[in-house]
Amino acid sequence: MDQDTANKIEKINRKIEEINQRRAGLHMTKIEDDLDRQELNDYIDTLNLTTEQKSLIDSYSQTSVRTLQNQSAFYYSMMIVSVFIEAYLGYAIIDMIMQPGLDMLNTAFLYMMIAVFIINAFYVLRFMRIMK
Repeated sequence: MDQDTANKIEKINRKIEEINQRRAGLHMTKIEDDLDRQELNDYIDTLNLTTEQKSLIDSYSQTSVRTLQNQSAFYYSMMIVSVFIEAYLGYAIIDMIMQPGLDMLNTAFLYMMIAVFIINAFYVLRFMRIMK
């Protein structure tokens, strides 16, 4: 790999890092993914790559896109599981509150379930883009 190719790859990596920092911690829609991909492609077009450099970068980007899609499917499945956990915790909390007399252990368990419910709700609401 020559110095020119290395410099252009470094510029592309910086642009990718810039886009990733902007997207950090947010669930992105398909339209936003397409816009970010278009922004990156437009930036790559401004670098005036040679045919050899384009083939090198295209092979790298195909691999990273497949990795991103696999991570995305895992993330969606974990969020679905979190929603079911949230529903169960809500039911269990309401059930415990309705019990007439709670002893010390059950009260501590109730507070622990409320804390887990709030933390899980924060992540689910963040995923749904209701909270940032």
